[in-house]
Amino acid sequence: MTHTPTTAKTVGRPAKRFSESSDVAKRRRIHTLLEKSAEELSFATQVTLRAQGLRTAAEMVKGVSECSENTQQLKKAITQSKKSPIKLTSDEALASFVQKKLTKNQYVAIHTETKTHNADIYPTYAELLLAKKRCYPENISVTEVLEEIVLQSLLDHTVRRIMITQKDVLQRVCASSGNSVNVRAIFKWGCDGAAGQQNYKQRFVDSDHNHDDSFMFVVSCVPIRLVD
Repeated sequence: MTHTPTTAKTVGRPAKRFSESSDVAKRRRIHTLLEKSAEELSFATQVTLRAQGLRTAAEMVKGVSECSENTQQLKKAITQSKKSPIKLTSDEALASFVQKKLTKNQYVAIHTETKTHNADIYPTYAELLLAKKRCYPENISVTEVLEEIVLQSLLDHTVRRIMITQKDVLQRVCASSGNSVNVRAIFKWGCDGAAGQQNYKQRFVDSDHNHDDSFMFVVSCVPIRLVD
């Protein structure tokens, strides 16, 4: 009579991998390791990592365990890698829009694409238009043959926008000199013109026939600097 040996079957639930275990199960499995010192555990970790071919990870564990400065550098690197994207303000987005000479469709496409990739850093195009509107001063008068603005409104608006842009600098100046500081704005002005422009066939409604669009004349005002 021939007896065929059999293999005993494992009884009970199959053992889970350590990464799949709960926190309670993990603590139970490492209970005996808690009796070891941090130095011993660090060395054992290095040996295990090298045995698995993870030499870089082993060197990192060694560097962190031997020097607290390395620990701070590693912590800083991890923290920086987890920083969320910083959303542009409407003014910053408008500046980027103008500098890159984008069209509306291009800007909307960029906004949609970045938002799809969980990097919603651009404001909507509607917010961009509001920021653009804030760039215009008050008291602007426009006709078919003339566009003009009250000089004081232009100066006030220009200085106000400069102060908004340089808000951090002005706050430091005020903090060092007191609650407030008086500054003077220096501007320059000039004229320029162009003749021989292409005439359009569209007639002027609010003007007589002596006007046309073949020439242009402009008076401009440009800020130079702010001084105290």
